Amino acid sequence: MAEHEAPQSLDPPRVYLVHMVVFTMLVAILVAVILPGLQKAFLANPVLNGVIIATLLLGMLHSYRMVGRLFREVNWVNRFRHAEKGGDTGRPPQLLAPMATLMKNRASNVFRWTERMKALPGWKGPYDLMPGGTVPLRGAAT
Repeated sequence: MAEHEAPQSLDPPRVYLVHMVVFTMLVAILVAVILPGLQKAFLANPVLNGVIIATLLLGMLHSYRMVGRLFREVNWVNRFRHAEKGGDTGRPPQLLAPMATLMKNRASNVFRWTERMKALPGWKGPYDLMPGGTVPLRGAAT
């Protein structure tokens, strides 16, 4: 029988958050460099420009918040994938709530189905059937 490998984990969105922070810092530096010209332009119509800047800042805050929320969702998916049959996966996700409900309801059936499939005589995993053998996991030692 083929050796069962642990499911691969989803990566947290840390890289994207770092990219967002770096880009925001670069834009802030650019604004600091051209600030005298921006002040003159801003004062030409302060109300409209104030609304534009407020909208920009609220949009940035919302984007950072949404990426931050993804950390909890990714952690839940990873816990779910690595949990034992019927194991506790902690607090359910908010963004993935419909998927979480479906997965929890069907999880025991999926686990039973995969165990029955593995018990069949001559069963091989999909990667065992591929030419060249198994595909190495990302980050695994080669």
